[in-house]
Amino acid sequence: MSILPRLSLATLALAAALSASATAFIWTDWYAANSASGFNGRLATGSGEVAVQYQGRYTSAQINHSGTNVWQPSSTYTGAEVDVAPHSDLIGITGGSGAITQRLLFSQAVVDPVLAIVSLGRSTLTAYFDFGDLDFDIISSGFGAFGGNASTLVELPGNVLAGTEGNGLIRFHGTFSELSWQVPVAESWAGITVGALGIAAQPVSVAEPGSLLLTALGIAGAARLRRSRHQLA
Repeated sequence: MSILPRLSLATLALAAALSASATAFIWTDWYAANSASGFNGRLATGSGEVAVQYQGRYTSAQINHSGTNVWQPSSTYTGAEVDVAPHSDLIGITGGSGAITQRLLFSQAVVDPVLAIVSLGRSTLTAYFDFGDLDFDIISSGFGAFGGNASTLVELPGNVLAGTEGNGLIRFHGTFSELSWQVPVAESWAGITVGALGIAAQPVSVAEPGSLLLTALGIAGAARLRRSRHQLA
């Protein structure tokens, strides 16, 4: 095998190793209120800790794994690649007039974030999460702590999630440093939390073929020079 193929394979192997940073699914630990009308949390992934911040309109919260766990039954809050339901932490958000934007901010981009929702709307009131241009899929829905079933959480055209006592999980495919949406209909509260598969891989610089060729030629030249000096000695 020539020097150039060996260098190319080594470079690609290094790039693959450095970029493999996805971890098992993890939910946010919410731990403190913040000064931006919201809460601070963390995602402790195997690749490092990601700071999470919620900003928006809320009525209540459960933080530091306190309070009653309303993410029950767990079958409603697990699905494809989400093998564990949230713990008791949640933020109880509300909406209404004023076009208040709800935001989740991540200190590092995360992979395929999942939003868990409990009690969106009620049997006599349909509530909405309008995600604008953010595409999502419902990956699970069903009965929740306050009622509902698999048909009470639905996706509408225009990336709108509608709930009449809706419970479940929605996934955003890709890498994100922020999720934002609006809640145009006011209700007492709908509980949310967020999780992710892991931290997005950092870009790895791979040398251009021309650079690899020059490196290979330089190494080959140095080897020939050493042999020549050895023969003269």
